Amino acid sequence: MDTAINDTYRDFKHLSRFERAGIDFEIETRASQTGSVLIMAPHGGKIEPGTEVVASAIAGNEHSFYCFRGIKPAGNHVLHIGSERFDEPAAVGMMASANIVISVHGLRDTGQKIIVGGLNKYLGQSIKEVLGSLGFIVELQNFGRFSGTNTFNICNRGRSQQGIQLELSRGLRDFLSTNGERLKKFSEGIRKVIKAIE
Repeated sequence: MDTAINDTYRDFKHLSRFERAGIDFEIETRASQTGSVLIMAPHGGKIEPGTEVVASAIAGNEHSFYCFRGIKPAGNHVLHIGSERFDEPAAVGMMASANIVISVHGLRDTGQKIIVGGLNKYLGQSIKEVLGSLGFIVELQNFGRFSGTNTFNICNRGRSQQGIQLELSRGLRDFLSTNGERLKKFSEGIRKVIKAIE
C-alpha cells in the first residue's frame, strides 16, 4: 500500500542517501526462465515481517521473485517506501519485463485475513475463490486504502498494467511463516490460478 504521509523517504534515491546496502537493507532477486510473472515483497525482512516468506513460496521455482529486505537491528519501518513510489532500480527492471506482477504486503491486523487488490479484477476474483475454498478469509477491495488500483502502484507496473496486491494480516503472516503445510496450500493455490491465465 502507499503511505506517503508516514514514510521517512520519498523514494529509493532519497533512502539510499541515508541507509546502507548490506547493513540496513538488502535486495534479493530470482529470475525465472520466462520472467512473465513477478512476485514481490517490497517491504520484506523486518519492515513487514513474513511478507517475503509468503512471496518466495508463491514464486517457487516457476516465477521470478524480488525482495527488498530490512535488516536493521531496530527501526526498520523507516525503510518503507509506499507502493506508488517504490522505484528501486532492480525492481523497476523486473517489473518492466514481467507481464503480471503480484506484490505481497502486510496489514497490522492481528487476525487472519487477506485483502486482494490491484487492477486485474479477473485474477483477483480467482485468487479470492481459490483461497476461500482452502479455508482462508479473503476480501476483495476495489477502492480505498488497500485497493491497489493506482496505476503507479507496483503491482500495476508490469507489461499488462494490471496486477495483484495481496495485503496479509500480521496474524496470518505469523501463522503461514510457522506452518509449512498451510503455506504450501496457500502458495500452490495462487500458482494454480496464475497457470490458468498464463
